[in-house]
Amino acid sequence: MSKDTPNHWSNYWQQGNLTSLPSGFSGNYDGEFLAFWEGQFAKLQPGARVLDVCSGNGSIALLASDYSRCHSLDLRVSATDAAAIDGSRMLGNHPQLRQHLEANEFLPQTPLEKLALAPESIDLVTSQYGVEYTRWETSAANIVRVLRPGGCFAMVCHSADTRILQEMETQRTEYGQI
Repeated sequence: MSKDTPNHWSNYWQQGNLTSLPSGFSGNYDGEFLAFWEGQFAKLQPGARVLDVCSGNGSIALLASDYSRCHSLDLRVSATDAAAIDGSRMLGNHPQLRQHLEANEFLPQTPLEKLALAPESIDLVTSQYGVEYTRWETSAANIVRVLRPGGCFAMVCHSADTRILQEMETQRTEYGQI
């Protein structure tokens, strides 16, 4: 990841976008994405701790909060990203999310590789379209470090041979040349 990537994403998230695919969803992720994440949240016990990494403006964290409220789970949800995320920035575009935004802890400008949470403190680590862009060996070690025994890591990511990932690699190279 280039050193300018967090700045690019900071600008993107500060526009109040909820997902990395704003033209594909009128609100938060739905359909197959929502079903996948709800399946992960259904495995959790009341009071469990969820950490969404490479979170952007917290779309998956917000899904966890909503699931928690609907199922009386009292989940403790945190969201971290290398970008300068600010959940309150989304209120202009998504005022209906106030309750969920306030229920989540946001850790802005905190790359996964440098995340300093207590060892064995998280029950579920989630990531959607993010963790594959980190320094994977360092990120994986940190995920393992924060997971409680029996905890789970669930992610949705781009396959290495997809057109999207190839285009992003081309863009990264071009940005590096500029």
